[in-house]
Amino acid sequence: MSNKIFFIYDLSASKIKSLKPHLINPKKDSSNSERSASDIHRIKHTMNGQVFPKNIITLGLPIRYPANDSDPDNYHWLIWIVSEDGVNGTCAHATNQTGAFQFEKKVESAGISRNNLSALIQIGSLGKYSVDDVVAILEKIPMESPAGSEDENIKFSCRIWIREAVRVLNKAGIITCSDVNALEKECEGYADANREAMELGKGKPLFVVSKFSE
Repeated sequence: MSNKIFFIYDLSASKIKSLKPHLINPKKDSSNSERSASDIHRIKHTMNGQVFPKNIITLGLPIRYPANDSDPDNYHWLIWIVSEDGVNGTCAHATNQTGAFQFEKKVESAGISRNNLSALIQIGSLGKYSVDDVVAILEKIPMESPAGSEDENIKFSCRIWIREAVRVLNKAGIITCSDVNALEKECEGYADANREAMELGKGKPLFVVSKFSE
């Protein structure tokens, strides 16, 4: 089976240099065994029309501004499952906007509903699973730092929830990620590289396929 082509930004020295083809292993994309020329055209213009590869699982990093120095998170972390049309998607995350952290799921236009979204990183594909299958797993994750993990003694946040979500999805066989630390560092690096452009109103969400999860 031949590799499929997605188009992503090439990053060097923490700056976005150019848009170039990147080969992706298609082993989990059995539903897309024959990608048409029109599909590739739509993917190529992701940044302009906010169209993304369909049926993928992504991590989204909207920009946030910590209230104080004790808050280490410069981004809100969420999971975005892109739908069949490549535009809409299901957002799943841990939010404390109304007080205590709670799980929230809602349908949003990927890359448009959140105008402060700095990066969207593909970590897997739905494959034989449905959006409901993934959400059913995610909504069972406790709103607390997971006992027995390296995050056990770290203050709970949306980032800690995402780290556990990656572990759980990996264990369920929905994605493959053996190093959550490498994945987190990778995602934050992409978001950092695009942050200034977004803050100045000159950029668009950066879409990248992860090297550490599929």
